[in-house]
Amino acid sequence: MNEAREKLAFDVFLSHNSKDKPAVRRLARALQERQIRAWLDIEQLEPGGDWQKGLEDGIRISRTAAVLVGKDGLGPWQLEEMEVVLQLAARHRKKLIPVLLSGASKKPRLPLFIKNRTWLDLRNGLVKEGIDKLIWGITGKKPGSENRAESQESGSASQKREGERTSQVIVAPTRLRHGAEHLVGREKELARLDAAWHDPKTHIVTIVAWGGVGKTALVVEWMARMARDGWSGAERVFDWSFYNQGTREQDAPSADPFIAAALEFFGGDEGKKLAASPASPWDKGASLDSHASLVS
Repeated sequence: MNEAREKLAFDVFLSHNSKDKPAVRRLARALQERQIRAWLDIEQLEPGGDWQKGLEDGIRISRTAAVLVGKDGLGPWQLEEMEVVLQLAARHRKKLIPVLLSGASKKPRLPLFIKNRTWLDLRNGLVKEGIDKLIWGITGKKPGSENRAESQESGSASQKREGERTSQVIVAPTRLRHGAEHLVGREKELARLDAAWHDPKTHIVTIVAWGGVGKTALVVEWMARMARDGWSGAERVFDWSFYNQGTREQDAPSADPFIAAALEFFGGDEGKKLAASPASPWDKGASLDSHASLVS
């Protein structure tokens, strides 16, 4: 699989008029059946959340964007979405793919900034030839164009690069022992974590929920995906759980063991000495912040 694709949560962002929702859902399913990860608002936007920010996050964590045009033309919010896509396309070299859906006019009215792109005609329905061309535009790889030997060679080279990249990441032994064997129905939350990871302005994400609903399982699954992706640019990986402290009534939860372990992990011998010193918790926390910032 393409290394650039591996770094992002979705392969394609589906920008569409809400009136075309049934056709767009069928297209999303057809792509997912071909192992193409499609971002669709009805599946990814949290009820009651900031949907405009959600759309922008969805575009940011998608490799490409498909602008879908049906019989009702472009929806009003599609134009705003496309402005965001164009900005991100210029910054991150994202591809914008115009797609004509069933019912679209023979000469659709398209904005000037997408008329100069090769558009895909799906007005005859979701036939294999059309889906193959869309996947070609999304992945940059024409379906069926490579023979098996070339595919194996490419896969071996990719695995070698991935192994070299992963071997440079320092990963601490995990303390998260309460993951789920199969995580179901958390794609929106996983996408939000991916969006936060790829957003340079986001440094902390807080997951707040009742005990037992799966917060740890969510983080474990996200970290497993990050590990498969070679940790997506991370240099050091450290996790911690206060679960055991929270289950012992005789003990008050303390951050001291976490600070000590993190200082040693990020600061080496110097951090270990500071952790064992009589320095104040504030000074230890400040030192941990400086050490972590150097490798973030």
